Amino acid sequence: MDPFVESEMTFGPYADGHCFRVEQSATYLAIQEGVQMAEFLLLRTQDEGPPSIWIVEAKMSSPRTETQPNFNDFIGEIRDKLANALAVGVTSILQRHPAAATELPDSFKNLDLASVGFRLVLSLSTVTRSHGCRHYRTPCAEHCTPPLRRGPWGQMLSSLSTMRRRSISGLSQRRSLPKRGTVCLP
Repeated sequence: MDPFVESEMTFGPYADGHCFRVEQSATYLAIQEGVQMAEFLLLRTQDEGPPSIWIVEAKMSSPRTETQPNFNDFIGEIRDKLANALAVGVTSILQRHPAAATELPDSFKNLDLASVGFRLVLSLSTVTRSHGCRHYRTPCAEHCTPPLRRGPWGQMLSSLSTMRRRSISGLSQRRSLPKRGTVCLP
């Protein structure tokens, strides 16, 4: 898939069939009223170990962590978008949406969901060092991960990641990133 731009960041290129632009899909368009959605799903395969699906939400900026209630609202919105994209991705793989039969890449359709890992990724375009990703580790881990882990998706999640603009190239298929844990790339 050719590179594309979201929130002033360029993502890709990705191997054919490894990226599903869920926010632009007919599946999402059929249910979009009142449902917030992350940008895309990225299928990551490895020589060793099971494949994983990265659910990516891109934002240009965010409120500072100490700004309340704006930051909590921001985190809640991110959590909802990631959870909804996870739900649409899984139900599409299970062929519960008519449009998924034609728009979901075969590489996703052929996955064995019992062995797939999932990573939630928040990609931030404009984050300064003083307001850097390390400030998101605790709030994201506290506000996004536990509610999703306690919910029906709990056993499926591998990690929650936050990245800033310099790290976006890490979302290409050619570069390896940490496999587990809440991470922020320099």
